[in-house]
Amino acid sequence: KIPAPLKIKIIFKILRTIVLIMVQKYQFKIQNSFLLNRKEMYIAVSVKIYSLLEKYMIPCLTKKYFGIDCIGCGLQRSIAFLLKGEFLEAFYMYPAIYPLILLISFIGFNFFFQFKYDWKIKLTLIMLTASTMIISYFIKMKIFF
Repeated sequence: KIPAPLKIKIIFKILRTIVLIMVQKYQFKIQNSFLLNRKEMYIAVSVKIYSLLEKYMIPCLTKKYFGIDCIGCGLQRSIAFLLKGEFLEAFYMYPAIYPLILLISFIGFNFFFQFKYDWKIKLTLIMLTASTMIISYFIKMKIFF
C-alpha cells in the first residue's frame, strides 16, 4: 500500500508534467527553462481550459428538446466563469457551484486522509449541495414561468 503523502507527490508530479506539456504545446510564456511558478501555471492552464470550454460546450438536451432548463443547466458556463476569475458571475450562473466544489474537494481530500466521522461531513456537504441545487432550480423556474 502506498502512503498518502507519496500518493499526493505522485499526483502533483503527474499534474505538473501535464501542465508543462500543455504549456509547451500551446506556446505559453515559459520562464527559467521550463519551470513555471504557480501563478503562471494557473493562468496558462485556466486560459487553455476556458478556451476549450467555450469552444466545446455541451448543449443541454432537456432544454433543447423540452424547452426548460434542467437542474444542471449553467454548470459548464459557471466553471468557465470561475476559470476566467469572475466568481460572482459563476455564482449567478449556477449557485450550487461553490458547495459542489467544496464537496468534490473534501471527497478528494478524504480519499487520501480518512478520519473518524468523515461520513457525517460528506453527508452534510451532499445535503447542502443538493438543497442548493434544488432551491436555485425552483427559483430559476419561477423566474421563467
